[in-house]
Amino acid sequence: MTKKINIHARTTISKYIYRSSPIMISGRFTCDKNKKQLRFQSYLELGVLRAYALNPNIKFMDSQQGTMKWLPKNAKHLRTYTPDIVTVNDDGEMTFVEVKPIELLTVQEKARLDEIRDAFNHAGFAFEIKTDNDVPYETFVNAGKILAADISYFHPKFIEMVVSSLYAILPENFTFGQLEQSLSLYGFPICHFGLIKAGYFAFDMDKLLKPSTPVRRTA
Repeated sequence: MTKKINIHARTTISKYIYRSSPIMISGRFTCDKNKKQLRFQSYLELGVLRAYALNPNIKFMDSQQGTMKWLPKNAKHLRTYTPDIVTVNDDGEMTFVEVKPIELLTVQEKARLDEIRDAFNHAGFAFEIKTDNDVPYETFVNAGKILAADISYFHPKFIEMVVSSLYAILPENFTFGQLEQSLSLYGFPICHFGLIKAGYFAFDMDKLLKPSTPVRRTA
């Protein structure tokens, strides 16, 4: 029988678990460097987007734009590749970015991305790979600078169901790490930042947000 994880017994969640979790989330990120909301499909992508949003040298950013056709070595047909993020800096330089957990950068994947980088460079564009080593936890959980994921596109009844479930799952006193882990363990496709921004949960905004930070219900 599969052993269940007791989330009530875990008071914090390590950075390693946070960064390497196979659980995928998706959401929409809002910032003043693009008029539209930017889609993200993992915690890591959210972290990279937020890091770019706080970078004064980045003047514009977008997600999942700029498809490139490239010819792999020993291949007869062109393939297409769409980077996770594209940025434009002060000098107008456009950079395409692949967001990839370090554990997925195998020898084969590195070789593939090197060929893709060559294709972008040949076309006159920069290409970068961002991993969890480039986005420390503190970069996108600073309590004073949260740019939360928008959850308005979810049906209100679905949000109510998720919040009710979380209220029932979580103990009387719980932490940000437990809230984060509960969403992942139960497969809710909602960003914890979105729930905080929407007012379902709250914490002391005068302190740095950490996995061990106490979080409270607002209802």
